[in-house]
Amino acid sequence: MSIKFAQVEKDKASDKILILKNPTRYIPQSIEDMADLSLQLQQGTETKQVFIDIVSIKAFTLRARLKSVTEIETLDLNKIQQAVIEIKNPTFILEKLKAAFRQLPCADDENLQANLPHNIEFIFGPPGTGKTTYLAREKVMPLITGTNLINILVLTPTNKVADVFVKKLMAEIALNPAQKGLQNQLIRFGITGESEIEQAGLLKDKAFDISHLTQCVVVTTIARFLYDGFSTSLLKAYDWDVIIFDEASMIMLAEIAYVLYQQKASCQFIVGGDPFQIQPVVIAEAWKGENIYTLVGLQHFQAPQTVPHDFPITTLTTQYRSVPPLGSLVSQFSYNGILRHHRQLTDQKPLKIERLDLTAITVIKFPVNPYDSLYKSQRLEGSGPYQIYSAIFTVELAHYLSQQIRTHHQDTWKIGLVCPYVAQATLVDKMISAHTMIHPQVQLVTGTVHSFQGDEFDMILTLLNPPPHISSNIFLNNRNILNVALSRAKDYLILIMPESEGLEQLNKLEMILKEDEIKPYVQEWTSAQVEQILFNQPNYISENSFISTHQKINVYGKAEKKYEVRCEENAVDIQLGEWDR
Repeated sequence: MSIKFAQVEKDKASDKILILKNPTRYIPQSIEDMADLSLQLQQGTETKQVFIDIVSIKAFTLRARLKSVTEIETLDLNKIQQAVIEIKNPTFILEKLKAAFRQLPCADDENLQANLPHNIEFIFGPPGTGKTTYLAREKVMPLITGTNLINILVLTPTNKVADVFVKKLMAEIALNPAQKGLQNQLIRFGITGESEIEQAGLLKDKAFDISHLTQCVVVTTIARFLYDGFSTSLLKAYDWDVIIFDEASMIMLAEIAYVLYQQKASCQFIVGGDPFQIQPVVIAEAWKGENIYTLVGLQHFQAPQTVPHDFPITTLTTQYRSVPPLGSLVSQFSYNGILRHHRQLTDQKPLKIERLDLTAITVIKFPVNPYDSLYKSQRLEGSGPYQIYSAIFTVELAHYLSQQIRTHHQDTWKIGLVCPYVAQATLVDKMISAHTMIHPQVQLVTGTVHSFQGDEFDMILTLLNPPPHISSNIFLNNRNILNVALSRAKDYLILIMPESEGLEQLNKLEMILKEDEIKPYVQEWTSAQVEQILFNQPNYISENSFISTHQKINVYGKAEKKYEVRCEENAVDIQLGEWDR
């Protein structure tokens, strides 16, 4: 499979890292764990091949670290017309897993649940409860500052989660100047998306000799545990005393089971995460919905229990992220209303938006019509459902909010635009990029719910576009996915919801919004009412859009409408007219 990128830039912090932008297709998460990648840089009739050490996904861009910077020293990246990267089929992880399991001293019919080791501890941390901080402060720091030398391995589902863990540890170490030397024992293995980690000298690759360290904390992705390591030892062959799994709900069951059974009997395991957040993206259909929590039966926040042993469980019940109305919504939706809230409503970030006075929770309902090209839900092959109207509406709303914040505020804002499906997220992201809504004061981040787990934002716009056909197993009827989408906001949550039937989890959400504890902080509008506020016209988007089918040959002149859209199963083209910046 190949992915083409229309733009190539050098990373400001490192000449060895290229930033690849505007991909032609969705970038699979599995690319971060692949080795021996190469990049074709095309300039006119010439093609230059450069070799990549490792890559990292960030939103809709790919950061690629070159094996040698000399390969691009003579290239003018501004003249590169296209960059193409060939990636392996994600099943290579499956092959690594199969080979690894064959080496375990287990019978083919062994019951992996019944024979789980006793030495597993669970840290159950709902959104915003400081789970990663707890793991760093209460688990790792006491171990590495104790009297015994100890080797700790932290395994995460993604590089992004690994980076967050490392930064938490860096912050804990920095709190005590006498412990500054501990940072020399901290290793980020693989690739990082954070220049702060690289500049601190923590990023190590397979050439590093780990044998000279008397104790260490290594943080990496769990996929690398199967096949990767340092010059003197593979990760799975090293003598680990403690292994920590962070954001464990996202880790494939087969991956975590292998680690539990492969390690020595004296190794202690700590599982940090939340069974009510996103489940793993799996290779085999039979693994769908399965993770360590389903294996041990940990499915209740109130009075949790496990099998086959009564594993110790620490539940974190105070959330520090959101103001009380937002925290109460999440608490009622997924955690039996048990969560306490550290922040007060008076802590809410002040916000002035002309004509659009936002409360903590704002619900905006948009129409869905299967007989109207603008309002109908459609499906893009390989990327999932999208709806043109709600995408345009969300971009217009984000643009207005960004303008208002820059006009009335001096402080910086981080705003997230969350979509359940790749196609819708890509549509929104590309329109925002085309409108150049880039300003240091307002950071707009667009992505799928999966890419937002572990993040937090001052404001979240959650765009819940439905698929063409409603069923019980769609994303909008998945409590875990909605739980993550709802819980990213610190101060303001805007729910952009469809007027559709059969969405049971959204119906549950609306019932919670009407409860006495939350209702005073909720307001509801229709998208037409918001259009009236933004444009002085309730049907502005409809009147300024033209939708047609995508032809085999398309010639684009000047756009007659603000939004001219051409759709087919494999592509969506949006030609933008005049835009008020």
